[in-house]
Amino acid sequence: MRRFRSPFPFAAALGLTLGLIGCTSSKPAMTTDTDGSTMTDGGGMTHPMDMGAMDHAMMNHDAMPGLGDTATVGKRPTLRIVSPTEGQVVTTGDSVSIRFDLQGYNLYQDPATKKGNHVHVILDNEPYMADYDETRPFVLHHVAPGAHVLRAFASRPWHESFKNDEAFAVVNFSVGTPAANLIDPAAPFVTYSRPKGSYAGADGQRILLDYWLRNAALSSSGTRVRYQVDSQSAVTMDMWKPTYLVGLAPGKHTITLDLINGAGELIRNGFNHTVREITVEP
Repeated sequence: MRRFRSPFPFAAALGLTLGLIGCTSSKPAMTTDTDGSTMTDGGGMTHPMDMGAMDHAMMNHDAMPGLGDTATVGKRPTLRIVSPTEGQVVTTGDSVSIRFDLQGYNLYQDPATKKGNHVHVILDNEPYMADYDETRPFVLHHVAPGAHVLRAFASRPWHESFKNDEAFAVVNFSVGTPAANLIDPAAPFVTYSRPKGSYAGADGQRILLDYWLRNAALSSSGTRVRYQVDSQSAVTMDMWKPTYLVGLAPGKHTITLDLINGAGELIRNGFNHTVREITVEP
């Protein structure tokens, strides 16, 4: 069985260790960090707009210029969470060891740009953690007792998710004592990914909004994803594609993402309603 693979022609096994929520070293949502939160979210044409307006053009990108051999054309990663398993009760202390099996995608981080192929790892509904490193465990301590859910998916260097079904994995588990699942893995749910953190200069001109959809097909009269920026009019999407927010004014902004049914009502399951705060810097 292969796990996270190196950028070299041969697979390398890796047991990734993560400590989960409640840890003192977790990253706040509003900080710019080395996972690439301030990188340009893709290439292609721009959409000139007045400051404060936004554009929700749907775009697909298979490669991002300037990232060398990070082209992802034709890739269909397969990601599986080896441990913890669904429903497992972790009783080994306040750290949790998480192991993945990733095939069809090589992880790495360019030492100069800090960009590269990676996996988005989401505990409960916290902002994702980006994992590029195959050689060193990523450890968080002081895991809170109780129910947790781990979601993970393969991501392109500019943080756009792969949307083939095999690229996503989800596991409910608990720490200390058994607890009820936070997500029904067989029912429709959405996983918020981007935007996250702070965006400076040109990076704040086009900001990627991306998410992962499970057990649902979007349509104009059925299940849809709805997002809202601050108090502007909400936008509903009936196609699962990356979206770009254009022309946000400098300052703090609130992003709301919901999975809704044909009547516009929230679909109840897990974290189908998410609110994030981001910062656009001058």
